[in-house]
Amino acid sequence: VLSYGWRADLGIVGTFFFGDPGLFHSWGLFRWWDQFFPNSLLAYNCSVLILLWVATLAVYHLLKRIIPDIGIVPQILLASLIAFSPLRNEFFFQRHWIVLSIVTVPISFILYDFIKGPSLRHYFQYTLTLCSSLFLGSFAILYQGLIFAVIFFVILILYKDLHRSPGELWVALKRFFLLNLASGLTMVLLGAWVFYSLFLEKFLVGYVRDPNYSNDVFFSSMTLQILFERLFGYFHAGIFSHWTGVLGMAQTFRIQEWNMVSPLFPIVLLFSFFYKSRNFWEFASKCVVLGFLIYQELVVLIPGILEIIQSFLNLYPPSKFHPIIHVYEIILIGIFLNRLQSDDYAISLRGLRVTRVAAFFISFLYAGLFVIACLAVATPQALASILHFLSDWFSQFIHIPTNAKAVLPGLISGNVRLFNETMGAKDILFYGMTFTLALLFVTPYWANILKLANGRIFAGLILTNSILLVWTVYPMNKESLIWDRQNKNGVNLSEI
Repeated sequence: VLSYGWRADLGIVGTFFFGDPGLFHSWGLFRWWDQFFPNSLLAYNCSVLILLWVATLAVYHLLKRIIPDIGIVPQILLASLIAFSPLRNEFFFQRHWIVLSIVTVPISFILYDFIKGPSLRHYFQYTLTLCSSLFLGSFAILYQGLIFAVIFFVILILYKDLHRSPGELWVALKRFFLLNLASGLTMVLLGAWVFYSLFLEKFLVGYVRDPNYSNDVFFSSMTLQILFERLFGYFHAGIFSHWTGVLGMAQTFRIQEWNMVSPLFPIVLLFSFFYKSRNFWEFASKCVVLGFLIYQELVVLIPGILEIIQSFLNLYPPSKFHPIIHVYEIILIGIFLNRLQSDDYAISLRGLRVTRVAAFFISFLYAGLFVIACLAVATPQALASILHFLSDWFSQFIHIPTNAKAVLPGLISGNVRLFNETMGAKDILFYGMTFTLALLFVTPYWANILKLANGRIFAGLILTNSILLVWTVYPMNKESLIWDRQNKNGVNLSEI
């Protein structure tokens, strides 16, 4: 549903009373929140900070219940990863996506307890969770949270082998359906102050359709370059900032990725492939992470899936489940840390080789970035000379069109100057630290080092690395926007 739309056939303009209850509606909760602040910008920033704190506390509560043995300090450090993840710029600074990470935790707890023994309190808890996802989030957060609830319930059924008992399966499905039906009807009644205007304007004006987000083709064309780019995205959590990669690199391949919660998580994920799950939460974490990652690759390979979905739901297509994925990726890191402390991390020789090869590849990648950052900051002329030499050497083996050859020297020089202007100590620290930590997994002593101080050192290092990641690759701009800095005769150009 658009917050502001235009009906070409009637010539009628929609209003914010037809907007998303959580995002844009004039009677939404955040509209009232803005009244407590002198300006909406301060109100928005404060709400983002508060929601990030709530998300951190929610993940901490999940870690505390699932993995109590790792201790309170690692739990706090790992829970803080959600606030320093690659989702900041694209997701969390839009505010409503933070709510999806928050509601993931109560949905998991409620359904886990509900399938063991349903009670009336589950109805109240689930209704409160759905209301929060809608009125503090958006319609997209609500139905993506419901999709997660369905998938999580299916995982519960599979783990408890209820699918082998038709009678028990039918009872569980009936209870789950009634829980969602009752909570959904209650949510509509509780939100009547907002839904009143939605229903009234829909009756008077008609439905204002959401934009069509589908692609022109049902199957996307998959080339080797695209395949390598998709695969490469699972070996890093972002390598360059927006303004560092603006001259060509960002247009050539994705310099920022959302799949991994931490640059070191690919190694942890590979470890989790090669040992058997000990309990439901470990099994569910693997299923949630792998299932949603596979789904997101499917919608890239087959974008027609989203067109089919949008033909039923005229809303933003369910293609961004990263806030849910990152919550359970943090759980996998906590489980990995717990296994280290209990010496229950033994994997096959093949699995150890695979993880070491991946760790070596990641360390090699960040070693190159570390060298580039050092040269760009200290001696940009030397870096430019090296890159010019490498381009000439590669041109002997790879055919480069004549017009590209003419542009390449200037492009290299421009990127080196851009590196020198935008890179600094933070880049050197981030690349150097990630290189060192990834290289640690190549050595035979990695387990002993990661078990130091009962895992507190490893948890602290991985959080420090994530802080350096967002500082380097996903930074916040403290300067005013360029159009707010342009003045003519003392008057701001944007006002003119």
